[in-house]
Amino acid sequence: ARPTMAEETICVDSSQMQLSKQQKQELLDRELKSLVEECRTRAHMDDKTLQRAARPLFDLKLRRSRNVCLWRLWKVFALLTLISGTLAFDATFRVLCIVGRLSSKKVLPYWDFTLLYEEACLVNNPYYSSSDSVSTLDCQACNDINVDGVEKIQSADPDEIAQVYLKPGRPVLVRDAMTDWPCMMPQSRLDGRGIRELYSSDTRLNTAVPCSLAASQFISDITIPKVFDLMTRGDQVLAAWENCDLTAAKKLRSEYRRPYFLPGMAESSSVNWVIVAMNGRNNLVQELSPQFTDQAVWLAVVAGELVVNLKPKSICSSACNPITVPLIAGDILLFTREMWYVTLSHHIKDETVAVASSVKWDVV
Repeated sequence: ARPTMAEETICVDSSQMQLSKQQKQELLDRELKSLVEECRTRAHMDDKTLQRAARPLFDLKLRRSRNVCLWRLWKVFALLTLISGTLAFDATFRVLCIVGRLSSKKVLPYWDFTLLYEEACLVNNPYYSSSDSVSTLDCQACNDINVDGVEKIQSADPDEIAQVYLKPGRPVLVRDAMTDWPCMMPQSRLDGRGIRELYSSDTRLNTAVPCSLAASQFISDITIPKVFDLMTRGDQVLAAWENCDLTAAKKLRSEYRRPYFLPGMAESSSVNWVIVAMNGRNNLVQELSPQFTDQAVWLAVVAGELVVNLKPKSICSSACNPITVPLIAGDILLFTREMWYVTLSHHIKDETVAVASSVKWDVV
């Protein structure tokens, strides 16, 4: 019998028909390589000619790959359309919610997935160090403080502030950072009278509700208007409140500047604090412990005097001594929260006004 055209073109015996798919692909690959070598040696075809001859095969493969991708995209689109269309019906959505809740209750005895809700992140970063983790090695920063007290500097360098004070946890007092602040100008001095007039004339301040308001132990049922009334009457008062209302905090920020000595790594908080005091007495000390946030706090005295008491946290209590830092108008105290507890006290009769804010940075 005369062989057909297909049999003349492709010669396949019965043993090759029994090969697996991978073996057939390997056989075809060897045949194609043999064909390329024959074309190069006998027909003297160069690479460009071979590429033009094989282009129909490559185009066919490219079309098939494109068609497979389009078909997969079409299936994904159809699935998403089906899901969104199903969820669009309220009854179906409620049924799915009920089934999901019942399924989660069935899974709960075997896997308590509710713990994930309390996690800050699903995957822990081994290179991240918590800002509140203080070791005994960090307490060595107190060696110089115990001898010389808190260092008082001027013309501070931001890099030195970061490396020498912020990262080791050493408090520092800067005495030349408020000279260009609007609240320090004679015509707009933010003293006791100035802070009362500012709050009474600006609706952004007098209508905002502070998220934290604390006063000394001599005042009960404290409010900001009550604090100002006590100051006007000359009564004894020491109070601090936190402006977390963004419009109020922004208005107060217009009265001061970001301290020039803060390094670029320190991100300023969007909230700020106001601290006022009046008629302090040495025989009846007023004390206050504001609940500052973030990693470090700067506290600036605009008018009067204020005493900041820093007490080391328990891990550094044996290496560090409590520190008392008296501040006068124009002073800014910078300290870290992870190493120190802070208490404010007021001992003079004159009015005192201070502002404070916090900063944070990434710890690696």
